[in-house]
Amino acid sequence: MSQLKVCLCPLSVAEGLKQVKLPRKLLAVSDGEEVVFEESEWFLVNMVKLLWRYGLDYIQTKSWLDTHLHNFLRVYQLQARAQCSRSAERLLQQAGGLDLAQLTQLSISDALREVGVGQLFLDEMVTPIVRLTYGQDANISAFA
Repeated sequence: MSQLKVCLCPLSVAEGLKQVKLPRKLLAVSDGEEVVFEESEWFLVNMVKLLWRYGLDYIQTKSWLDTHLHNFLRVYQLQARAQCSRSAERLLQQAGGLDLAQLTQLSISDALREVGVGQLFLDEMVTPIVRLTYGQDANISAFA
């Protein structure tokens, strides 16, 4: 009986064939009538486009996300130290304070509005990303 081989690479590489590198796909956001944002291959061009159309909303959103993600990762530290909680809400409070626990009670649009993100950015960037990722609109839980 032959042994089963497990390969975590593309099939073409596993079979000894050359790997084909496809060009990077760029993001474009449309409002249904026109393209409102089209990504460039240049980071600086993307940042200028984002700042021009949305002001500091992208930076505020990224900062908000980084803060809450950093706090959420403390859950794993608590678990590694065997610090248990009686509920998920209490665990989130221990990891990131009341702000992290309240994300389960707010929609992502409400949470971002609280930190000053504008409606245009919510409509044109956040909602399409949430719809693509989760199949829902921006009323999904901010914790998600």
